[in-house]
Amino acid sequence: MEHFSVEGDWWLPESENHRVSGTLSHTADGLELVLHGQLREYPMPADNEVVAYGPPEWTVTPLIHGRTRDWKDVTVFEANGANYAGPVPGETRESYRVTLALIGCHAPADDFSGAMIEFDQLNSWSDAPSIIINPSSNEPDESQITNRIAASVRLEPLTLAHANINGDSLRLETGVQGSRSSQSIHFDQFSAFAIEMGQPANARTIVDTRVRPLQDLLIFSLGRSVQLTSLMLRPALENGRYCDAYLNAIQPTDDAKPTSRNSPWSYSEPSLLSVRWCPLPIDDLLRQWFELWSDLRETFVLLHAPHYAPFMYTENRFASIFQSAEAFHKRRFDSRELDPATHKKRVQDVIAAIDSSGGSQEISDWARRVLQAANYKPLWLRIDELVKSTGAVGDAILDAAPTFARAAANARTGVAHGGSSSSERPDSVARYWHGVVLSWVLRACLLLQLGVPLAEVVERVLQKAPFQHAVEQIRIAQRE
Repeated sequence: MEHFSVEGDWWLPESENHRVSGTLSHTADGLELVLHGQLREYPMPADNEVVAYGPPEWTVTPLIHGRTRDWKDVTVFEANGANYAGPVPGETRESYRVTLALIGCHAPADDFSGAMIEFDQLNSWSDAPSIIINPSSNEPDESQITNRIAASVRLEPLTLAHANINGDSLRLETGVQGSRSSQSIHFDQFSAFAIEMGQPANARTIVDTRVRPLQDLLIFSLGRSVQLTSLMLRPALENGRYCDAYLNAIQPTDDAKPTSRNSPWSYSEPSLLSVRWCPLPIDDLLRQWFELWSDLRETFVLLHAPHYAPFMYTENRFASIFQSAEAFHKRRFDSRELDPATHKKRVQDVIAAIDSSGGSQEISDWARRVLQAANYKPLWLRIDELVKSTGAVGDAILDAAPTFARAAANARTGVAHGGSSSSERPDSVARYWHGVVLSWVLRACLLLQLGVPLAEVVERVLQKAPFQHAVEQIRIAQRE
């Protein structure tokens, strides 16, 4: 989302005649509204009245309306600030931290029936067809044109995918936006997700349950950081129109955006899915993705955290990916080392052996307490199961680094608890590459969860140069 700063007049919807000037800014620090005057109107004290001023009081203002200097309507939601609750003589300044701002309308409430969402990598992922098309039959033929080239531009939007998601109608659309006149023409292609809500929802819910899953879909598919570039919301009114929405959200910085302009299907790109190269009908993929994301949300949050916050240290990046693997294993694999009946019998056998050998009751009670809660697979074994579940992908990893699972578990223990010795822990470089390989394992596992056949998952992963390079790096680390 672009940063901006706009000046205008601001007022409370119930006090439209009392307006103050101020500036709304959207920066890397978030949304802020600074007013040159008091937003609330207070009666001035009488000449002989004594007014006592206390410290500023923290208040949350649900709704503020405004109009910019270029006559654009603005709505501000949840403005938080500590300001004086009473008349203040002389010049005053109020500052508010804003949760959401809409430019283009005066919305009566945080309630919306539609959304348009754009991401910086969406054009590439959607494989949108060219906007230049062959001239139609009623165009003049070449003999009628002198020193001119005729071309046709497709202006109408196209729907590339459509799915019903939990009562919502979700469409992936592509089209053009720009300007034209008799002397000039400028068009840019765009792709966007359009959502018609089955039931109106507030902005926080839309971002959390619609925008985030779609952003995660692009990150998962492309293997890259993805920015939300535009969010438009439509107030739930009979004649509501779309307004530009701005909110506080952690996003990759411009410096973190990929410099590569290769096709997603270049050999050197880490992408696994796109609209054109999709093993499932794209409409089915969208439905299944939302179901999978809802079921495995913790897995995706942890796996993609380094893409949302690329300023992470290597140790934090690795820990996040490893925790994602733990979360996925817990949901899809049996974390118990033994079945309950076998485990219970072994505990009883150990306690019986202690008792028969003359051990004290204190030792017997301690052993029972510890062993009864110890029926969980060790970390390295859980990672080993994930790796082997990916077939030939796992074979390639274990061929390069037979102790990959143990090395990854040692790296995680060192990051989380500092419990392993330095000789057992991979160094920072090796830890980074173990994390990269583990993220490939998780992406392969999640493709399988989407219903992609194992043979196709293997083909897609093994042919990627970034995967091959990462595997070679852990091979080198293993030798050292």
